[in-house]
Amino acid sequence: MPVDVVAPASARKLVLGKLPRSGVKAATRAAVREMGLPDDWSDDEADAFVVANWSLSALGGFAFVVEQAPPAPKKKKRAA
Repeated sequence: MPVDVVAPASARKLVLGKLPRSGVKAATRAAVREMGLPDDWSDDEADAFVVANWSLSALGGFAFVVEQAPPAPKKKKRAA
């Protein structure tokens, strides 16, 4: 059976879209909990789910991702 190694940061980025500077594991668990993760799962179990989800998407399956709001449009500066 072939084994693929994935950096957890890559898997987290797939799910979160953008990684916070600190508290990455807690942010990952909170995001995955919004998708239905059981409350009794630890941060490490949430990470394992995220890595498995990354592997599923790499095989062509559907990945669970957190829906993010589009960025707010930038205001144009007025000429004086």
